[in-house]
Amino acid sequence: MYENFKTGSIYGKKIDLFDFNNAVNGLIDGHLGKNTLAETTYNFDYSSGALKCGVGVKQLEILFDNNHFVAKMPDGLIPKKIFYYKRYDEINFKNDDRILVLFSNGEVYEWHIYLGTNKMVKIENLNFSKTPFYVNYRLNGEDVILFSTDGVLYVYNGEKVTTFDAPLITSMCIHNERLYATTGYSETELWFSKTFDPTNWNVNLNEAGFIDFRTKAGRLLKVISFGGYLYAFANYGIFRITAFNNQLEMTADSLFVNSGRIIRNSCTECGKYVIYLAEDGFYRFDGSSSVRIMRELDKYLIGIDNEDISAIYHNGKFYASVNLNIDGDHAKMMVCYDLGTHEFYLAKGLNCYDLEKIEGAQFSFLATLIEGYNQLGMLDNSGNKFGIPLTKIWKSNKTDYNVFYEKTLSYISLYTRSDIRVEVESDISKQVITFSGSKFRQKKPVMVKGNTFQITIKSQSRNAEISKVLLEIQYL
Repeated sequence: MYENFKTGSIYGKKIDLFDFNNAVNGLIDGHLGKNTLAETTYNFDYSSGALKCGVGVKQLEILFDNNHFVAKMPDGLIPKKIFYYKRYDEINFKNDDRILVLFSNGEVYEWHIYLGTNKMVKIENLNFSKTPFYVNYRLNGEDVILFSTDGVLYVYNGEKVTTFDAPLITSMCIHNERLYATTGYSETELWFSKTFDPTNWNVNLNEAGFIDFRTKAGRLLKVISFGGYLYAFANYGIFRITAFNNQLEMTADSLFVNSGRIIRNSCTECGKYVIYLAEDGFYRFDGSSSVRIMRELDKYLIGIDNEDISAIYHNGKFYASVNLNIDGDHAKMMVCYDLGTHEFYLAKGLNCYDLEKIEGAQFSFLATLIEGYNQLGMLDNSGNKFGIPLTKIWKSNKTDYNVFYEKTLSYISLYTRSDIRVEVESDISKQVITFSGSKFRQKKPVMVKGNTFQITIKSQSRNAEISKVLLEIQYL
């Protein structure tokens, strides 16, 4: 005699992970976010919807006369800061741009970009115990680079160094042919040189002078020439200065800025905007008001010291090397923010401590210094660090895929150009699936049971590109 048993129907569900253009998001609880919202992701650029290689760094090289030239750094010295000296040789009627590097012993070396050599040469009579501030300027008919530190202004014309007394400058910029500077003498004074002469700081109505911003905004941090005006960024506010040659025609307005304390080194001119980091997050300033950007990162910036931030703008993107605390992992990461799309992604493992824009007649790139490397680097989109692929991670939030009981994640299919590793972990078990690079869609069994699942995609490849990920689950 046989006894009949009735079994329930097995249902299936497909989960699309087609669209990866969602960054880490500290604003949304992981259980409420999209399936494509990452708990952690870095070194993937997902702006196209696929996971591709993000920002990387390679050895800085210049193609000149069909030859590649690389600056050879002096042995035994640690680089601290990059400076770009944009210069035209008036005698030989040709460009003579140079990259200068300050080293830990205070010496400054220069690399002549157009000279066609790998050698860096020490600049005599130019030595700094502290990292100086600098600007390029055309003084008396020649291109010079101005440095200032410890109350001294250094003028280097490509051949010799001349020094002048100056205020104790803490930031400076050129605006309407004057050199404007925040100073250490008074935390609220904005100083300006004589018109057409940044070496003259004699205070009177016809030469130099200063404006005192003694308000609740606190200490002046940085001065920026932007959009036809001069802006002074303070601890808790921004001042807009209308600055003409005539001192009596100068006016200043205090702009209301609703933000936490502004971080000095973050204030970066970015085309139509200035982007800065405050203690409560990133802001975009348009000359009149500030709006929050990248609010998804606010949670990961809480209580983190970012006074050492290095930031730069290039080719429509804002790059900032910042400290973040994501899921208990306190690390220095690169934030790459696109001002056109307002999307951003993170890079981890580059450990940049200086960024400098190099823009000449025949080249445009970002130079950088990397912790532990005695060489000049330049940013690229390789996802590599001096030829070694960075580990690329995309990890989903834990989710039940809106099926509120035990189920089986049965299959995963996707496209990948290179070898990758996919980890599927549930509250019950774990499985690792590997895929080789192919131009065809691949499908592999998983067979992991559980109530909640977390998917991690890892790549160590140089040409990562992963798209159209599809998960199949089964349940009664």
